Amino acid sequence: MLQKKSKSLIVKIWLINRIIGFYYAPAIARENIDLNVAFESENTKIKITETTQLLPNYVAESFPAETSPNIIEKIPNSISPDRLEKTSPNRENTTPEPQNPAEEKPATTESPESELSLQERIIESLSISAIKYSWIFNPTDKFTFKHQMFKPNSDRNYQDIDIRFAEDNAIINKMTHGHFPKKEQFYWILPNNIVIFETKGWQGGMVYQGRSEKSKINVKIKTKQAFGGYQAVWEMPQNFENLVKENAGKKLRILSVAGELNNPPGIKAGRVILNSKYDKSSDKNSNLLPNLGYASSRNLKGGGALFENLEISNIPLILQGFPTVDLKPILDNGKVQLKVGEVIPKPVLNAAGIFWSNSQTGEEAKFTAPITSLPGIKILQADKFDNQDLLNKLVNPSIKDKKIDRDLAYLNSLFWVSFGERKPEITLSDPIVLDNLHWYRLYVSRPHNRSLIQYHPEEVSAIYTNIFANPGASATMNFKKDLIDDMQTVHQTLGMLLGGIFEGVSTKRIDDRLIEAKEKFANRETFARVETRSTPLQRKRINQRLDRNLSYSHLNSGLKQISGNVTFPSKIKEHKSRILQIRTGLHERGIDFAEQTPGEVIRGETFFSLLRLSNKDFGPLTFIGNPIAIDLDSKLEAKVKKAQINPKVKIEKSKKVAKKEFSKKTASLKPQSQPLERSSAVKTTISTENGQQFVREINSADNTVIPIGVKTYDLAFDRIELTRIDRQNIHLNRYIGYLNLPAVEGVFSGSQGNFNYSINGGMWLNLASNSAPSVNFNNFGIKEPSIGIYANGLFSYQFSRVELDRDKKFKAIHTHSPFLKLNWNSASNSYNPFVAVANYSYFRQSKNLKFSIAPGIAFVEKNSNGEFTGIFETNLSFKNDIEFGSNAEIGKEIFFSLEGLKRVRSNLAIGAYLQNYSFNKLNIGFNSRISNLNYGVLFRHNFLDNNIHFTGKIGTGEKGFDARFEGGYRF
Repeated sequence: MLQKKSKSLIVKIWLINRIIGFYYAPAIARENIDLNVAFESENTKIKITETTQLLPNYVAESFPAETSPNIIEKIPNSISPDRLEKTSPNRENTTPEPQNPAEEKPATTESPESELSLQERIIESLSISAIKYSWIFNPTDKFTFKHQMFKPNSDRNYQDIDIRFAEDNAIINKMTHGHFPKKEQFYWILPNNIVIFETKGWQGGMVYQGRSEKSKINVKIKTKQAFGGYQAVWEMPQNFENLVKENAGKKLRILSVAGELNNPPGIKAGRVILNSKYDKSSDKNSNLLPNLGYASSRNLKGGGALFENLEISNIPLILQGFPTVDLKPILDNGKVQLKVGEVIPKPVLNAAGIFWSNSQTGEEAKFTAPITSLPGIKILQADKFDNQDLLNKLVNPSIKDKKIDRDLAYLNSLFWVSFGERKPEITLSDPIVLDNLHWYRLYVSRPHNRSLIQYHPEEVSAIYTNIFANPGASATMNFKKDLIDDMQTVHQTLGMLLGGIFEGVSTKRIDDRLIEAKEKFANRETFARVETRSTPLQRKRINQRLDRNLSYSHLNSGLKQISGNVTFPSKIKEHKSRILQIRTGLHERGIDFAEQTPGEVIRGETFFSLLRLSNKDFGPLTFIGNPIAIDLDSKLEAKVKKAQINPKVKIEKSKKVAKKEFSKKTASLKPQSQPLERSSAVKTTISTENGQQFVREINSADNTVIPIGVKTYDLAFDRIELTRIDRQNIHLNRYIGYLNLPAVEGVFSGSQGNFNYSINGGMWLNLASNSAPSVNFNNFGIKEPSIGIYANGLFSYQFSRVELDRDKKFKAIHTHSPFLKLNWNSASNSYNPFVAVANYSYFRQSKNLKFSIAPGIAFVEKNSNGEFTGIFETNLSFKNDIEFGSNAEIGKEIFFSLEGLKRVRSNLAIGAYLQNYSFNKLNIGFNSRISNLNYGVLFRHNFLDNNIHFTGKIGTGEKGFDARFEGGYRF
């Protein structure tokens, strides 16, 4: 989401040329201006080139576009061996140096114009040196304006502006101003080969910092409770007591097992296998199968009377597999219907023992409905059954006539188990924006730069010392409501005030020499001569190496704005350099803070959302009355089987015992509904293949009415689901943008031959790590620590060679540069990731053509386009001022950009562009880039040979109009 100025990690080869190849560019393409001499005039043409970048500007920002010499200079057709030597990669040309001011005739004190003439010569010398060695003479703070613009001989004011037009974009992204009066700029050459200069000015501006948004989100919280209802009943054998007589008086253990497979639609459920640990092969187990003989359940005097007219011996027995739980109160005696969508008032719900959880009070969901009966073997008769509702459901057919009675009895006939609350389903509405504020950082500072270079009289070397102080104040505010963010104002002002430390730093090496130089100026003296054994060419190489060193140290810095620095005395040689600096300033971090304030939860009504019931199907069990003779042989057969299970009991004895017990049993039975005038007998023999026979014999003399089961079992496997939908409003304050935090940085930068390096490390402080504009406490965004450290490294190796044809005439210049850049911080996240870029750039320039190519690979932690990304860029420029450029990023997606430009005047180029991406929201963010075919026109106006530099892009695409204008003005 955070993207700095829509830039990328694509390393622009034309940018690298300034740092890498420009210092080794052919001397014939550059003018020879030395630091320690004064010129009357200077006219250096440098073309501004800007290309759209794809990834954040961790590397691209390190190479200023404004310093790249993109004009094909006039190259001679032939080069002499001497000339070739001077244009080799490690050589500079020896164009005659201009006359040293020290050799000119001193100005007379009587002339009223002499002081003015000397002041102009000082400013002119400072301007010419600043153009050639812009980093040595850099008067600004790495932020306010581009240091290459500094030209005090003609300009006092420098402005930089960036205006954008895009969705959710601030119109003004940056507007800064620097004021450097001529009278406060100073340059002098002292005896002992000392070059000293001082720049002073005022700076201020306004830069876009981020956007805050106050919004409201409507939240719908759907909570569900599910209840399972289970019951299983079986008819038991009429002679169950006889079969288990040996265990009479002992408690029976009843185990009921139930299971369910509930698959999504379209997926076939497999077979449910219940392991009851019942060993069918054991001789101790007997399958109890119901025998015939029960009274009719359809008769009002039978099941309708709950079998109260049957003898106790003939009443059906049932096995109840599960307990019963009373859920009848949920219907409030019929006021609540058992149907989907029916609302259940809270008092009724609580009366049924159902309670919802409450996150605000910490209460948990619970189910307290009472158990009304336990499982077991039971007699189907009113005074002998412990749950009259279940008894009615099992034997009373008339209960179906009244729905409310049926449902009430049903709700007390099953074992209701609560499955508890499900995890709430939360549905968020689209944010309703209540307020939208754009925040800007306003600042003012007083830059003061003092530098001294002293050339060694004997060695080819120089000592460089520098003190830069830029104390100031800064505030974060928005103009819509005139609000100021106090903590960010404190952070920024603290970082700016740290630069005041360097204003108070006093060293004799600089201050005493500066006083001496100003005294000489007041006395209208002239520059001293540089008396050293090093040649002007060698001193120029020293200056170039120092300038390149400083550029690396600045461009690899983790400070967005420098409030002060000191460069300890550093020795610079022709082929080696090393500098050590301490800096203070503002370190920039991208953040996404959110403060969530939940409102009161509005409780919704509870209603039936799912009913999978057997209230219409469960029960009754069906019995029919049948006159039947008591079959002694059958009774004996059962006893014989039991005796066979126990080999210790003889069959003969078992038969005698069985007959005796049977006589006692039948003696108490009273024949019912059997006509005396009729008699009958039936005998049935069933034989099996192995010779076993089963005999049934019925005689009307021994008949009695016995219930015969038709529907002898029933099963309920039901589900009730209750739902409650609560509503809540959540207020969200969010800030997406940047924080500028006070920081201290150390720099170790240097070079050895063609190898250049810079290592920057620092520490930043955040006094309110959970605070941001409009966000008092970040409780919903990405966390930020109170303190952090960072380390950046930039390493490159550059070399060039001149290509000649067979006639020893110039053909082309080739420049190569591999480099590696690393950005690490202790608080790495998607907005401030660890970044590593490896790149190899190649640049070729001939008389009619310039060509560059820069392939590489970038690792960007937590990048939406993949952490490893391939980058590729090419640029082609013709002598007729036509230029083409392209770049591509290859990751999870491929993003590319194509540009074409034609210079129509010396300082104006017009062209077109095509790209397949754009940036969403604020154009600040790693993951805000979206696919979008975008095309339009672009134009560029150069600035080094006039006071205006301007770049514009106007286009459209799938996401609509898009425009950006960036430039500056000096006067």
